[in-house]
Amino acid sequence: MLRIYLCVVVVTALVAICSVLYTSSEVDKRSQIATEQADSAVLAAEIQSDVRAPLALLFASAYAFMSTDTSLPPQARQALLAEIMANLNTPNPVINVKFPGVIIPMSEKDTFTLQRDMDMISQKVDALYGRSDGVDLSGVTLELARAETAMDGYVETKSADSFRQMFASTVALGARLGDAGDGYAYGLRLTEASLGEATAVARITMVGALMALTVTMGVATLYVSRIIQNAFASGEAERAELRATSSSLKYRNDQLNALYNVFAEITDTLSMRYVINATLRETLRVMNARMVTLRLVRGSQLVMAGNLTSDGREIVDMPPVPLGEGPTGRVARRGRSMRITNNAQSLLGPSIEPDDPNSGVNSGIIVPLIVGARIVGTLACWSDKDNAFAEEDERVLEMMASQVATAVLAADTTETSERRALQDPLTGLPNRRQLNEDIAGQLAGWPENGRRAVVAMVDIDHFKRLNDDFGHRVGDVTLQKVASVMRLSIRDADRIYRYGGEEFVVIFADVGRSEATVLADRLLKAVAETPLSGDQLEPVGPVTITAGLSLMPEHGVDFAELIELADRAMYRAKEAGRNRIMVWDESLVAPQVAA
Repeated sequence: MLRIYLCVVVVTALVAICSVLYTSSEVDKRSQIATEQADSAVLAAEIQSDVRAPLALLFASAYAFMSTDTSLPPQARQALLAEIMANLNTPNPVINVKFPGVIIPMSEKDTFTLQRDMDMISQKVDALYGRSDGVDLSGVTLELARAETAMDGYVETKSADSFRQMFASTVALGARLGDAGDGYAYGLRLTEASLGEATAVARITMVGALMALTVTMGVATLYVSRIIQNAFASGEAERAELRATSSSLKYRNDQLNALYNVFAEITDTLSMRYVINATLRETLRVMNARMVTLRLVRGSQLVMAGNLTSDGREIVDMPPVPLGEGPTGRVARRGRSMRITNNAQSLLGPSIEPDDPNSGVNSGIIVPLIVGARIVGTLACWSDKDNAFAEEDERVLEMMASQVATAVLAADTTETSERRALQDPLTGLPNRRQLNEDIAGQLAGWPENGRRAVVAMVDIDHFKRLNDDFGHRVGDVTLQKVASVMRLSIRDADRIYRYGGEEFVVIFADVGRSEATVLADRLLKAVAETPLSGDQLEPVGPVTITAGLSLMPEHGVDFAELIELADRAMYRAKEAGRNRIMVWDESLVAPQVAA
């Protein structure tokens, strides 16, 4: 019996030990596979992140060319930009339009940087290919080869076609890397599930071995249980590490996808409001911030262009920040990012809304918006938690800022051009085109809303004689001065336009005949009392103006007709002696006159 007992004990111990060792080896093997897959996924994500650098450089070069090169007509430049951006997210870019005579230059420094970045990406792709782990990387290597071929072609020709092919291939390479990253993530999930099954088997084996060895051999049971417990603890640790790695990879992948989303959204429009809203929305989502702010440089200050809190609200009346003052001002002055780990509110000063939980911040990241050597603003993320942002978050925000800066500058340039098209270049007043747009837009609803208005047509008296006597330069200065005086003499609610030549249109809002006459008389007196001089500082003047008024709704509700009636009244006032006001009346028997 003793021999049988000993045999049973030995056999049981051997079976238990073999089972434990086998399950432990399976856990270790699958843990090793999972670790290798996680390393490959991290490398794929790193390469995908590296692609942003040449992509941002190519886009900046394309924008610089579009901003400075005048050899192409605007339609051709727009076609070139559209062709470059057409295949932004297409794995196999197709080039349709040819620009054989167009050269897109890049500096030697940028070309060297581009080649260096592509060489580094190529080396990392080779390393990734060597450990492919069952993921198909043929698309990645194909797109890399295309990108390198396009880059070599650009170095030789610097043509728009080779530049465009290089840009599209680089974008396609990033898309292929994203697909590869998804493949690694999928394999990692399968391995994690397999590891969970192996861990479960190990757990069952441990329970059976404990029950058998407890009855037969106490010392052996203790020894074997320790082995199993160690294997189980190791498996759990590996599993926890894999979960953390998977979570981190998912977070970084979301950030990279957000970069693509921002890039795609803000490059599809030249609307400043749309660019700012898209940037705030995506930044808030990616960075898990409590509040995001975007400021733009205006003169010597950083003015608030937009902000958004995690609950979807915007904090209004946030004051501008002088350049060089506070964390935000210093970032804009120096052009270097700043990460604040705690006590951020004390650095920013008193809270704008002390009772609002969104206003109290403890940590944050501020990055500059830079285009070339020019700082156009700042992008900042804030959190009410200490040390809420890591160095990797700072790098992601900097990549996002490089794209946002270019889009903001392009939108700002476009809106400035549109504003100038609606502004008289000599006087700085809205021009006749702006007046027509306002009549068709904002002013069109005044009659329906029951609002009253008075339209005044104003003309400078004897302006032709002033030009003949003193020259057109003095005439231009006189126009500018008269326009400035009238603009400062009207109310904030009133509107003034340069109608043409020496004529101006003033719209007095929400007033009747008597109030408008007083307001127009104030214009006449302000102009008449303003001293003017010629090139030799000789006195010019006095310069006076004459105004004709028409009333809404008494004379009609169509602003174009009211302007015509005011013009007729103004000419009757000139016939009556100038430097006066006349209100339109069909008989004009008893006009109101103010000398």
